[in-house]
Amino acid sequence: MSFPSSSHGTPVDFSSFADKPPVSCLKAIEALQRCHEERTVAKFFGACNKVKKELDDCLTDEYKVKRAENFRLAKLSRQRFEEQLKSESTSDTPKPVN
Repeated sequence: MSFPSSSHGTPVDFSSFADKPPVSCLKAIEALQRCHEERTVAKFFGACNKVKKELDDCLTDEYKVKRAENFRLAKLSRQRFEEQLKSESTSDTPKPVN
């Protein structure tokens, strides 16, 4: 997988998902790569900016979905942890001896 340059001439960093790109953004990634390959000079003058914006929007949407899912899972994990603490604290309390 070759890494295209951004409209500013710096390489676009796809390392965050190089091994496993988001499936929903594959078309946008391929379109940006194709644009950079076909417009080797024009890309420096904004020829690929629209395609790059579409990719940025797609990745932002993907990020928001993952963030919401991670938040939901963290909340569930926290609830389970607190329930476990409650059950352990109630079972560990010494019982009065009669």
